[in-house]
Amino acid sequence: MGIYDKLRSIIPNLSDDGSKEMAAQWLDIMGDAAEMDVLLQNPAFVRLLASMRADFTERVLQLVAKDPELSAMRRMFVRTLGLKDAEEQIAKSVASLVEE
Repeated sequence: MGIYDKLRSIIPNLSDDGSKEMAAQWLDIMGDAAEMDVLLQNPAFVRLLASMRADFTERVLQLVAKDPELSAMRRMFVRTLGLKDAEEQIAKSVASLVEE
């Protein structure tokens, strides 16, 4: 018996202290994760995500370039990281925002 089935089978036995709702939410999350796993195996969807990430990164960098306060923050970030690979580090940070 998998974790999904086990969790589904114990829901009726859980207390009404929020445990049932939390278990139901976990079941929803597990279902969504399974659907996302299928999507991530689709090359067209993976390309679409990569395109969206690149577009988002480019737009954020354009906004940063236009805003004096954000530009100052970017310069401080570059100084903190050093000049080597600063753009790559910024792109990774933006990508981590997208993934969260």
